[in-house]
Amino acid sequence: MKHDLDLIDKKLLVELDKNARVSAAALSRRLRLPKETVNYRIKRLFASGHIQYAYTLVNAARLAHTHYKVFLKFRPLSRTTLDAIITYIRRQQSCANLRVLDGEYDLVFLTVHESPESLQRFFTSFQQLFGAELLVRSVHLVTASHTFSSVVAGLQEGRTLLHGEPSSVRIDALDRALLSAISRDARARLVDLARLLGEPPQTTRYRLRRLEREGVIAGYAVALDRDKFRRVFVQVDVLLKTSARLSSIIEFFGRSGTCLFAYELLGRYDLSFELSVEGEREFRRLLDEFTGLFLDEVLVCETSRIIKDFTVNWSPFDAALP
Repeated sequence: MKHDLDLIDKKLLVELDKNARVSAAALSRRLRLPKETVNYRIKRLFASGHIQYAYTLVNAARLAHTHYKVFLKFRPLSRTTLDAIITYIRRQQSCANLRVLDGEYDLVFLTVHESPESLQRFFTSFQQLFGAELLVRSVHLVTASHTFSSVVAGLQEGRTLLHGEPSSVRIDALDRALLSAISRDARARLVDLARLLGEPPQTTRYRLRRLEREGVIAGYAVALDRDKFRRVFVQVDVLLKTSARLSSIIEFFGRSGTCLFAYELLGRYDLSFELSVEGEREFRRLLDEFTGLFLDEVLVCETSRIIKDFTVNWSPFDAALP
């Protein structure tokens, strides 16, 4: 299905990326449209592929888990071997997202673990299968993630997830099942979630609100098909001389109208940004502006083209692939 987006579609995209669980009734009031029109338009955005899926931002640090961002560089690989590596990583329940790069590294993925031993077990298994292909592995501790709303309208609002000091919110099997279900579909109806859990809607609503209140669920967003918007996905990794202007750099990219994710790291890099730009010219203009403002603060600035990105699943209990 193919259609051109109009102003109403773009307004819906912005609202859904601020809160993918916002109800059609609320959108109807906000945009002054009939509820039936809102429902029809949302379904059409999914059917056309402009919206790929709706996902839940789970802050696993609130569940005593730690976030890591891993960069991998390989020897020249066959397509079959690369696909096998990607599938293996995506089948791990620790995998939150994965990107295929054209740049300094070949793959980068966000992974969530309850202990350093869990991370080590993953790498031990990975090395046994693919160690002969690996040239460089760079592991970073993620201290904070910043997510920004849709760049479709050039308007961005940020959300910050702090990961540096894992804490423990007490959850049970029902909470886990709810996180699992809503991580796969952030727009799942309450009645459907209740039916899946075998609980009354009132109980399901209470559990969901509690997870939101405790900061386990930090928000709901939509993943867009950048090709349909004629945008290019790029990554910028930065090593700073000091952390004095770290917040200013995050603010710079956050206000650029291009930033999707920003990560604060401990490792080879201090910052990693994922940007959605209109093309090479916009990207070079942005980098020139960044360099002009922060040249004296930066030791290393490496850029990569993100060739392909895979399903975001921030739940620490479920793999990105079944």
